[in-house]
Amino acid sequence: MYRTPVARLAMATAAVACAAALGLDLGCAERRDLPSSPKPPSRVTYEADIRPIFEANCVSCHGATNPAANYSMASYEEVLGNGSDGVPNAIPGDVQSLLLQKSLTTGSMNAYYDNLDEVTLVERWVVEDSLVRQ
Repeated sequence: MYRTPVARLAMATAAVACAAALGLDLGCAERRDLPSSPKPPSRVTYEADIRPIFEANCVSCHGATNPAANYSMASYEEVLGNGSDGVPNAIPGDVQSLLLQKSLTTGSMNAYYDNLDEVTLVERWVVEDSLVRQ
């Protein structure tokens, strides 16, 4: 039986709508050849998430020997400590923590991070997770 292109299109549209309503998969399989971005951790910890960021981006200037602004980021305890200004740099739950303010996009240390995901992890570590070490 011959059908016009419009009729064929209408039938195909109806078939797709019917399949969608029934929850049928019509061959729209998930592509597995594309890399997926890693999921952010559900809980940010110093050892697993933050220490590698600081070691890669911060410790070259804020190391244990002669740290910039007298603020060492070479260990967990030192990250939580004070710099030459005497102000604690990371205060659990405090969005005004100096470490966080300097890490954000408007902060003076933001340029030293590799990407925004790292800044987001530092922010989560300070604000959401109360500076969990492990």
